[in-house]
Amino acid sequence: MMNPTLYFVPCFSGSPWDLKALTPLDHRALRTARLPEALDRVEAYADAVEREIRSLSDVVLVGEGHAIPH
Repeated sequence: MMNPTLYFVPCFSGSPWDLKALTPLDHRALRTARLPEALDRVEAYADAVEREIRSLSDVVLVGEGHAIPH
């Protein structure tokens, strides 16, 4: 992996990242997408991301996490 595409995984709200705001990464290949709405299983979201990145030969997934209160 010399210069992988950075794929920014949306949060569960489905909204894609604003890649224009990531100007320090302008020299990299960047991608994101809107996740489908109203899915009822986390695996369905994972499947949606897999379909998006399937055509990429080198990819790094980038995401953000939020603490879930108990």
